[in-house]
Amino acid sequence: MSGHAGFLDYIAAKNERLLIFELKSEKGKLSPAQKEWIEALEKTKAEVYIFKPENFDEIAEILR
Repeated sequence: MSGHAGFLDYIAAKNERLLIFELKSEKGKLSPAQKEWIEALEKTKAEVYIFKPENFDEIAEILR
């Protein structure tokens, strides 16, 4: 799927969790294609996150 229009930035597996991240700048916005991917992925058991630099502590906690 990576390489498809709008596919999110990172996929990680941690234990039994599938984590999918979209990283944006402070002013970054989701594209329509990214919104479609997020809607589809949220119907699965994957954990989908959209992070901006202000979320650094939350990112670190999730990845611990």
